[in-house]
Amino acid sequence: MAHDDSVFPVSPPEGDPAKPIVQAARPADARLQAADALLDKQQLLSEAQRIAQIGSWWQDRSGRLVWSEEMYRIHGVVPNQFAPSADTLPTLIHPDDRAAVRELLVAAFAGGAVAEFEFRVLRPDGSERWVVARTEGATDPEGKIGHLTGTFQDITERRKAEVAVREAAARYRQLFDANPHPMWIYDPATLRFLAVNDAAVGHYGYRRDEFLGMTLNDLSAPEALPSLAEVKREEQDPHQGALWQHRLRDGRLIDMEIVAQTIDFEGRPARVVLAHDVTERRRVAKDVLDSRAALRALMQRLRSAQEDERARISRHVHDELGQLLTGLKLDLRWVEQRLSGTDPPMALHALLDRTVAASELADQAIVAVQRLAGELRPGSLDQLGLAGALAQRALQFERASGVACTLDVREPLPAMAQTVSDDLFYICQEALTNVARHAQATLVRIELRSEGSGLRLEIEDNGLGIDPAVVTAWRSLGLLGMRERALSCGGILRIEKASPRGTSVVAQVPLAQVPQ
Repeated sequence: MAHDDSVFPVSPPEGDPAKPIVQAARPADARLQAADALLDKQQLLSEAQRIAQIGSWWQDRSGRLVWSEEMYRIHGVVPNQFAPSADTLPTLIHPDDRAAVRELLVAAFAGGAVAEFEFRVLRPDGSERWVVARTEGATDPEGKIGHLTGTFQDITERRKAEVAVREAAARYRQLFDANPHPMWIYDPATLRFLAVNDAAVGHYGYRRDEFLGMTLNDLSAPEALPSLAEVKREEQDPHQGALWQHRLRDGRLIDMEIVAQTIDFEGRPARVVLAHDVTERRRVAKDVLDSRAALRALMQRLRSAQEDERARISRHVHDELGQLLTGLKLDLRWVEQRLSGTDPPMALHALLDRTVAASELADQAIVAVQRLAGELRPGSLDQLGLAGALAQRALQFERASGVACTLDVREPLPAMAQTVSDDLFYICQEALTNVARHAQATLVRIELRSEGSGLRLEIEDNGLGIDPAVVTAWRSLGLLGMRERALSCGGILRIEKASPRGTSVVAQVPLAQVPQ
């Protein structure tokens, strides 16, 4: 084993035979350790370059070129099959980039300054890779650039991502510019407009340069400014899921339905807004609501007039016709008594029989008049109140239909307006009519009670159950009438299937509509 005797003496010192062996072994051990350390560092460097996709290179003025292992991988060549040099390198550079790379290398040898440039590598298999090269010149003793050192980094995936971002931005910009609805981008910190599309320019009447000199404050109606300031202070989105009133350039106010999304715009956070003018839609909706309210008020007046007329007719039928029939009954009874008081001749027997029959017909007519008067306007509503009228109606229903009917009234009930009492009664009456016609029930339960700040009337049967399609059908005039009566009291009506079977009708009326 070769060694330097001046550094590691071989002659054994006297009296110590082991000493020369140890001293002779030291140079070999040191060199092996140094070689192992160098190999470890080279392996670590090679592995780091592979992971980072960064290769290193060295080139002198003669054209001699030295590559690291990662340089071969980047260029798609095998080390023992390709020898890098000034002559072979151009074959691995894209034809469109060769001249530029040559000029940069010449400039690097001339000046030695650090240079960085991007170009395309053309692999032997025809695939292209984008790389960024960094180079720096090293001077020789004469002060000239003796050689260049540098790195290659594969940035293909980054370039693909950049292209994808640019293409997406172009598509987004096209969607933004061509959107038929107003769109704009604004700075959430200053509320200043950063971009607007043609639809916004046309809709609001401002020129594009005017828009870009404005903020959301300039566009919003004065009453919205405090809320905008609060939104800005709390760094919230002033548009998300909101309905805002904006002012056009000519001063007119419009209602805008807004949807906003946070984006990155030219390297800074921004928000893109899509606006939809709902002014006309809201006006039509308001007109419909106003029309419904007016129609409901008219219906309420018609019902009130109808109830008054029914009550008047009921009184006339009951009082006047009832009195006439009663008088007729009394006269017929008097004739019957006179004819039957003596022994009438045979010729009067037929007259007596007709008189008795006429008296019975008068009784039936009186009952019919009373029933008709009650149907026109139940006297029990005026005499007994809603609870008494419902009890009488439940009894009549049970007798007429054969369906058991129970009434549960939770006392005490608050005082209520006559119109409310009438509407709740007729809701119950219509519900019982539907049970008799369609339900095939054996039991009906009626409950009337105070609940919270209102009255609650429920009619529930154990029949077949109502078809949900019937509940929403506009042709169901009876159900529509029930619903309108509940609405006229400021309440609601629910009709749904009961559990486990049957139908439940619930009317709830707020006490605010019920004078105490």
